[in-house]
Amino acid sequence: MYNRRFTPDEITHLEANEIFVFGSNLSGMHGGGAARVAHKSFGAEWGVGVGLTGRSYAIPTMQGGVDTIRPYVDEFIEFAKQHSELTFLVTRIGCGIAGFKDLDIAHLFAAAIDVENIILPKSFVSIIQTAERYANEMSTMKFEIVKFKLYPEDEAKLATMSRKEMMEFMREIRQQKRYIVVGDDEE
Repeated sequence: MYNRRFTPDEITHLEANEIFVFGSNLSGMHGGGAARVAHKSFGAEWGVGVGLTGRSYAIPTMQGGVDTIRPYVDEFIEFAKQHSELTFLVTRIGCGIAGFKDLDIAHLFAAAIDVENIILPKSFVSIIQTAERYANEMSTMKFEIVKFKLYPEDEAKLATMSRKEMMEFMREIRQQKRYIVVGDDEE
């Protein structure tokens, strides 16, 4: 069951049990973006770049690539599971000042999509659901390798072509079925 509530684009107030989840830097210098909002409005402590302070939860996003963010997101998800009395409103962490795109970050939250007290941005949920749908479709597909030989005159033509010309010529050959399928024992 997917979490159907989404984090609002702009959060200006929190209900009594809600926590503002934002992207931070490891040193906890909350000078811009959602980090600044967390510090000014929701009690994020200056100098604390990871975890819960006030009514905010910091996830570092400024220390490197997406893989450096993953452990902090995993830690956050476990924390949220242990604190079911709270509701965590996840902002589009890393998608502002840190410079990542939703597509880069959303998959880090795939394990959170069914956690009832974690509310994700609509863009993250959409990306996660699309990836799951494609993964399910791909798991039922069957692929088969078919070996074939070209006619000698077509092979000779290919030897003189640029890569782009080869691609177009091969498309033509496939459409016209101008090849011979061979078995494993034939070459």
